Amino acid sequence: KPASSGLEAAEFDRMLQSALAGLPEKCRSVFLMSRMEEMSNKQIAGELGISLKAVEKQITKALKILRDKLEQ
Repeated sequence: KPASSGLEAAEFDRMLQSALAGLPEKCRSVFLMSRMEEMSNKQIAGELGISLKAVEKQITKALKILRDKLEQ
């Protein structure tokens, strides 16, 4: 059954990429800096010139949108 789990992983990855592409631009960039580049919220806030609270809101928003899209 390994072939099917590889297929499922590929399908999930495709769905995730599609969901990420559908995020608003600022939301997507904050989320990717946090998750892919492993930057701290403080680093992201400094880099983008936004408040720490704004970073937290964008990440929360991204997670909610992604969760909603991937549950479908």
